[in-house]
Amino acid sequence: MRAKKLDRDPWPNPPPKPRGVSLVPMEMEHIDMIVEIENESFPIPWSRDAFEYDLTSNKLAHYRTLLKKDEIIGYSGIWLFERIAHLTTICV
Repeated sequence: MRAKKLDRDPWPNPPPKPRGVSLVPMEMEHIDMIVEIENESFPIPWSRDAFEYDLTSNKLAHYRTLLKKDEIIGYSGIWLFERIAHLTTICV
């Protein structure tokens, strides 16, 4: 069964984009701070090795870092399998 197309725009008045915040591809230079945030945020945090492996070797992995004035305030990751996305981590 196909999804029915909406007759109206679901976001007629989209919220304004936040100023001073950017979402960039995660880089190896972000890992130190991300691991620190990870350890403070989760009872079973991901290891540095897990992040490094996904950034350097996992072709399915796509990670983003949320920056505000060059300070890391969040991050997220997904693994893309054809038309399926698996959320691996998210933290703000």
